Amino acid sequence: MGAIRISGPLAYDAASRVFCAKSGRSVEDVPGYGLAYGGVYVEDEFIDQALLLKMKAPHSFTGEDVAELQCHGGPLVMQRILTAVCSLHGLTIRLAEPGEFSLRAFFNGKMDLSQAEAVMELVSANNPRAARLAADQMEGRLSRQIGRLKEGIVNLLAEIEMEVDFPSEGLETSENESSRRSGLGRLIEETDELLAIADRGRIYKDGIRVVFYGRPNAGKSSLLNALLREPRAIVTPEPGTTRDVLEERILLKGLPLVLVDTAGVRHAGGAAEMAGVDL
Repeated sequence: MGAIRISGPLAYDAASRVFCAKSGRSVEDVPGYGLAYGGVYVEDEFIDQALLLKMKAPHSFTGEDVAELQCHGGPLVMQRILTAVCSLHGLTIRLAEPGEFSLRAFFNGKMDLSQAEAVMELVSANNPRAARLAADQMEGRLSRQIGRLKEGIVNLLAEIEMEVDFPSEGLETSENESSRRSGLGRLIEETDELLAIADRGRIYKDGIRVVFYGRPNAGKSSLLNALLREPRAIVTPEPGTTRDVLEERILLKGLPLVLVDTAGVRHAGGAAEMAGVDL
């Protein structure tokens, strides 16, 4: 199944030119978050059956009017519909740039920057833990943590500035000083915890690089094949079989590893071997 999403003030107009509901209802008559079954036509030629999903601003992902055509998803069919939508007479419609729907959602106040970044991290996640972290960030957990830190820092600065600006009021006391130190300590601890979470998240996102490094015929490629449980690297009794750097990803108890097989460390006899050892 494939979907073509049209976002912006011309979304309904564009959808009405290529979609015809089986019931005869127009796109304008379909309620927000309503579905209509029908067909997609290009120059009066039937192309595919489709469902039209309609979302009205501001209650959509981008915060704009959105019309989504859900079709069977064949590459040729989807390309024909895309071409037809982008070439409608009198309408300025173009293909979205990478990440543009998230960008529009950010500009329209539907999400903050950290949530927008989390969308791509969720899409590109290659293990369950990375997907979970990205989902938490997209849901707003990181934004709330940063918001609490910001509020604590602002309150602390307000107290300090008040005592500096009004020294004659006798606001400075040992209790206030102790409370500020305690509050500052908590802010530092929460910041350190947030940085540690970011480091762990980077590991789950990018993986830990494990380099197999050693002399020829030490078993580096055999170890790689054993961990992958498939003959990914060529193994022969002859030294110098591995000439290029070979990278593969695996999950070890939920932890992503990037396994890097390298050429054996020795005096290389030819240009290819020398390049592999240098890598």
